[in-house]
Amino acid sequence: MTEQGTPPVVDWASLAAQAQPTRRRVRLCLRGDLLADLESARQAGDGDRVLALESQVADATVEFVLKGLTQDAYRALIAAHPDTEGGTAWNDATFPEALVRACILTPTVQSGDPLFAILTPGQVEQLFTAAIESCIEVDAAPL
Repeated sequence: MTEQGTPPVVDWASLAAQAQPTRRRVRLCLRGDLLADLESARQAGDGDRVLALESQVADATVEFVLKGLTQDAYRALIAAHPDTEGGTAWNDATFPEALVRACILTPTVQSGDPLFAILTPGQVEQLFTAAIESCIEVDAAPL
């Protein structure tokens, strides 16, 4: 309520037009061999090799940007991947990939792209966690 006792007027159409879903970023190096070599070079104190490997790791790193889904889209995705064993709200075998694919904003990933065939379980978990967070967490707004 305002000081005069009347409720504030909200321009819902304007707010809806400006609405943007929560976004999360995940950086994944898709060359585990380079990461292992970089760790070895750092432990050995080989500065020149570290610099060369850091550049290669950067080139092999992909930044994924995931955006939250609307409530209706999120619920529809869960409904499309129901839990078959009664343990969770969704099918653990199919829902994570479906959610990640639905939430990826960049890079472009087509349905036939072998993204999940090349990722480790840990990398998939990172993407899934970011996708879930982008859908269910609320961004804190500065006052």
